[in-house]
Amino acid sequence: MSSEAFSRQYRYRPNYLVLIVAAALCYVACGFIVFYDDVHATGTVAKLAGLLDLNGDTLMRLIGIVGLMGAVWVTVLLIFYALTPAKYITVTDDKVIVPVHGISSRKLEVRAIDLLGAHINEQSGQRTLYILHKAGKIKVPGLMLESKDHMINLYQALLYVGRLE
Repeated sequence: MSSEAFSRQYRYRPNYLVLIVAAALCYVACGFIVFYDDVHATGTVAKLAGLLDLNGDTLMRLIGIVGLMGAVWVTVLLIFYALTPAKYITVTDDKVIVPVHGISSRKLEVRAIDLLGAHINEQSGQRTLYILHKAGKIKVPGLMLESKDHMINLYQALLYVGRLE
């Protein structure tokens, strides 16, 4: 009787659609603030302009420019992620290998016997998988996995390999 070795891989990449939509919304909203002639500071922004001794319109344009810079940053990240090789979370009979984070090529390897637990936390509609081990905790954001089903499958694989309940 032969027993097959347990091994699963889960792609670890950001959801490009979310990044593209976020960047597009930032470009549109901030571009409107910067280039539309009739933008006026009201409420909190007007109070902030008074505190900073700035014209309200100038402050609104500065806010728009900072927002555009944020959108450019998201775009640079999107291009960077698209050009980097795919990363994977690997779960085998005796270990779990997880990328340290989305940008780094470093990986963290945890032996299966060192796994203490795993749980999924949902906050503001975003799921995060926490992997607890003897040396600490690993956080796997749901947006870095292909789907919610992959997060559930990864969670179940961790429970199986770590002999957790």
